[in-house]
Amino acid sequence: MSYRSLRQGVTKRKVSGLDDDERAAKRKVSGPDDDEGVTRIKQAHLNDDLSLSEAIERNDFLAVKQFLECKVQRVSKTCLEAALLQAAEEGNKPIVQLLVRHGVYVKGRSKVGCLALIAAAKRGYLDIVKLLIRKGVPVDSKDSSGRTALMAAVEKSCCSVLITFLLENCEADINLQDNEGKTALMLAVEQWDYGAVQILFFGNDEEDIKDYNCDEGIKDKYGRTALDLAGMNGSAELMNVLSESRKESCSPLKIAARRNNLDLVQRIVETHPFCIDSFSFEEDPLTSAMYGSEEDKKTWDGKIHCSFELVDFLVREGVNVSDYHFCGYTPLMFAAAAGADKVVELLLNHKAVVNDTCESYDDYLDWKRQTPLMMAAHKGWARIVKMLIRAGAKLDMKDNDGENALGFAARGGHRECVKALLKRWKLLSDNDIEVVAQHKMLDVLTDIEDRWNDLFKDADRLQKLLWYCVNAKNYDAVETLIKCGADVNRANESGDTILMKAVQKCDPKFLELIIRSGADVNAQTDNGDTALLQALHIRKKSSYVEEKVALLLQHGANVNHINLAMKTPLMVAAALSFGYNNVFKMLLDSQPDLNARDANGDTATHFALCGEERLEMLATKGADINIVNGQNKNPLMIAFRQLNDRAVKILINQGASINKHRSQVVRQAWRNELDFFLRLFTEKGYSYLHYYEFKKCVQTLFEAGFTLHDASPSELDKFLVTCINIKEFKLLALLVESGVGPSSLDVSHLPMYFERNVIIDAAVICNHKVTPMCMAILLQQPQTVAFFAQTCFYHQEDVKILRHPLIKEKLNKLSLKRPTSNLFTLDDLCPEKWSLRTWSKLAVLRAVGYGEGREQRLRALPIPNKLQDELLYKNVSSMEKMKSSYFGPYFSPW
Repeated sequence: MSYRSLRQGVTKRKVSGLDDDERAAKRKVSGPDDDEGVTRIKQAHLNDDLSLSEAIERNDFLAVKQFLECKVQRVSKTCLEAALLQAAEEGNKPIVQLLVRHGVYVKGRSKVGCLALIAAAKRGYLDIVKLLIRKGVPVDSKDSSGRTALMAAVEKSCCSVLITFLLENCEADINLQDNEGKTALMLAVEQWDYGAVQILFFGNDEEDIKDYNCDEGIKDKYGRTALDLAGMNGSAELMNVLSESRKESCSPLKIAARRNNLDLVQRIVETHPFCIDSFSFEEDPLTSAMYGSEEDKKTWDGKIHCSFELVDFLVREGVNVSDYHFCGYTPLMFAAAAGADKVVELLLNHKAVVNDTCESYDDYLDWKRQTPLMMAAHKGWARIVKMLIRAGAKLDMKDNDGENALGFAARGGHRECVKALLKRWKLLSDNDIEVVAQHKMLDVLTDIEDRWNDLFKDADRLQKLLWYCVNAKNYDAVETLIKCGADVNRANESGDTILMKAVQKCDPKFLELIIRSGADVNAQTDNGDTALLQALHIRKKSSYVEEKVALLLQHGANVNHINLAMKTPLMVAAALSFGYNNVFKMLLDSQPDLNARDANGDTATHFALCGEERLEMLATKGADINIVNGQNKNPLMIAFRQLNDRAVKILINQGASINKHRSQVVRQAWRNELDFFLRLFTEKGYSYLHYYEFKKCVQTLFEAGFTLHDASPSELDKFLVTCINIKEFKLLALLVESGVGPSSLDVSHLPMYFERNVIIDAAVICNHKVTPMCMAILLQQPQTVAFFAQTCFYHQEDVKILRHPLIKEKLNKLSLKRPTSNLFTLDDLCPEKWSLRTWSKLAVLRAVGYGEGREQRLRALPIPNKLQDELLYKNVSSMEKMKSSYFGPYFSPW
């Protein structure tokens, strides 16, 4: 209440008469007629009210105090309330305190207290607001328009501290509505007070973000929300940003920057300049703008999601250019990794920290503390790498895995980045050389030869680089390194020299360069291998093996050198499983020792069994093809062991023979080989893995005049019966021709795959013994039976067996099966009807016997030569006629 109001109040009192105090004074005056005393009292009171009002207007604290403390002077209640309102409006805290202490009632529903609080809040008098609330004025009390102190403070854009005090300390209800239905938020939005809206949403403490439960959806009596009111004054977008930032608990500027909306960012900064500083959300708008939208995105996608203009504006406005985003990146890291060279240049001009490392937060644990330089090198941004180096980036920094920028550039295949780094690199470590070499970047070194003295101060590193350059086939680098003093004869840990490495990896021109530079062509590894031996171990046909071998032989490579395994180059070349016959011929023309032995006693001939041409070349040059190794095996025995039919034929054609070495140990070795394969063939039959290879080798040996007599008799007998069982008629005929006898075999020795009925019948007929003729009859093989009959291939037990009723029954079945066949008649197999010639043949064969020396024993008998040839199966025409008649299509050659 102003002084004018006070005057109006006094005038009103003159018209209406005495107030309550005056009436009380009148009752105390004696006498019925005392108008003069009443008038005096009224005038005195009026003078006191006017004097108090004037003292308040003069801000005369002492005068006001004297008035209030003087018992003589009387001030009316109306005057005191008006004085309180006047002091609150003027922000006169001492007088407000004085008035409240001397009787002005402000507690509870006191109207004057409410009005004084709202008046002080409207003008931003925080001390007076605190005083009145402390004295009991309700913080949510309303005036006649329904406004509260909070609404008054917001409406008049008072200080943020006052608004914060009312919300936080006094817990003012932020969602109360005035008579028009407006809340404090609506009033702030209606006049667009950005600071007030932000406080209502977040509070005013940068270190402690508050949520006052401000309801944005409340509507006024016209049905409008705060966002609707913002749209009416053109602030809808700003309001939307503040609302979104409230939901995400982040700064409004971050939301605007993240949307890449430069105009909106500028409006927020102009409206609230302090928003550039971090708003206690642990991030800044610049990194948020670069990162982009975070919806459904766990990691950064490697792209900058804002315009250069937005970055430039934020940087010029003073945003911290080295703050971290929650993913662990700084703005410079974002720009360096994305290849934004203009942004990198801008940030560097504003003193961005170049050696910060990526920090890991929350779920982003895959980052490895990389620097901006590492990121740019990894992506291959050469221009950015150069800018960072000029700005002072440390080249030797490493991430958690020990990788530096050079390693990242090399692994990514970025030559320009590698070159830029090497131009400023201080000293290459062993790991640096290894990484550069591993990723085929050594050719970059040839572009910076002027820095080699700085990069390779250590001779060991120069030597190591030479190895890598040879491995990378970098001819120019190898030539330069040799000129710089690299030692071509210095061996590595395993004894390999550069020449050996070049033999394995490079073209012949490298060998020529290294040999011309003084390399020792006969240097040895720890295993005793030379460059020539290593050249022969190359398995790739496109590796210029012939040229390399010719070059090494031309420069004095020792063709008779023996390594620790006692192998010579000729042995190694002979063992090659494919090609290289020209290489083998070159070695043969170099006068090698053809019969040199290795640690096992094997010669080049033993090793050459896999190559027919090499085997023939060795035999032609005079190699001993019958030489035995340490296991008493000659090449023919080994070829048979390998079931190499071609090698067996070549060796036999070149004069190889088992019989040239008749020592007991050699015969025993040959017997072991024969027994081994005969046993496999007998036990497995058709299921034997190398069935056909074995048949070929055995046939080749038979056709060349070899026999199987050196095998164990039991294995040979089982082999014969197996041939009958599986119908190997050709092998059967060859066995008979070779002199294998018709021995009797115990049925318990028969393989498991034999028919059970056959075994049972044999046990009944032969007392658990079975002869070849008996087996052929039981197996119902008419051709085999006829062949045995015509060749008199009878065992002495067959005379008894052929008379057995069961055998006669089987023979009748055979005859009924082929009634038109003239292979044999029942009389041919009836001992009682045999001719004298048949019995004579049997007697002679029984007397001569079978096995080794059979022909000599037979030739010594005084019988006709024709009969001798017939018994020895030397009558070729009759034998072939017999085989074709009996076996027919079954006897076709392989």
